[in-house]
Amino acid sequence: MGGPGVPPPPLPLPLPLPLLLPLLLPGPPASALWLLHFPTPNCSQPGLDCNVKNSTCLHRSWHQPPKWTPTAPRRLSVTLGSARVGAGDLYPVLEITWTVATDGSIVCLRGAELAVLQVSTNEVLCAEFEFPDSPPDQVGPDRNPWRFSFNRFVVEPGQLYEVTVHHLPKLGTDGDDNHHSKRLRVPDCGDPKMRTTTPCVVSGSLWEPDLTAERLENRSLRVTFTPWTEASAHYQILVDGFPETSDKSCHQEFHPVAPVAPPSAPARTPGAGGGVPSNETGAVPRGAPGDRR
Repeated sequence: MGGPGVPPPPLPLPLPLPLLLPLLLPGPPASALWLLHFPTPNCSQPGLDCNVKNSTCLHRSWHQPPKWTPTAPRRLSVTLGSARVGAGDLYPVLEITWTVATDGSIVCLRGAELAVLQVSTNEVLCAEFEFPDSPPDQVGPDRNPWRFSFNRFVVEPGQLYEVTVHHLPKLGTDGDDNHHSKRLRVPDCGDPKMRTTTPCVVSGSLWEPDLTAERLENRSLRVTFTPWTEASAHYQILVDGFPETSDKSCHQEFHPVAPVAPPSAPARTPGAGGGVPSNETGAVPRGAPGDRR
């Protein structure tokens, strides 16, 4: 009990009252597809020279139909991987593997074109494997089918991709297709595999807001949270609950918070006071001006 003239301490927030959600406002749209060029990709194998080239997705065999074409790729696999870039940034990439059929058409195999379509934007990016000479045998030196892989297509969280591998030259007339396709949806930033990738980290996937709330004496609500490390970030606080009224009508409010600099030192224990009038919510980033700590 406080003495005369001493205001009572803030009341703790009862569990059934508001649902409090800190929301980072949406950032820029997803980046375009792109290829990793370092270290220089190498597709050569013992007994087979191979060069990796940029491609316009329009191989010359489209307008110069060849007399003979190879069989379609076999055992196409598309999975999600990751790659370190530059100073250690981690990016999600597509792991693409396939094998070559062990039939006579291998004598006219001159390479492969890999095409990746981002379904939401209809954007396509291609790379080409070029063989100066066809494989010298129907199988590789290990007596297994020739196997190829590529992991340089950088993708975005939450996007759906379609991967198509054409054996070259492409079939320019009606007949059996000499390509195979598979789709893969990349998980969003809530997936444990994605949280530490650079596209997710820069959008706040590792942000721990440490959200707390206090109901003050004047029936206002004070919300306190730790800002993200990105100083230009904007926030919205969602308050959703039932005020103490007889009709128990639902109350929901969004409260915008301007960008603030992240704290440079651990925050101190908050004191009493602050808050806003009874029908408003005070959202105060820890370490920001106006935070009574």
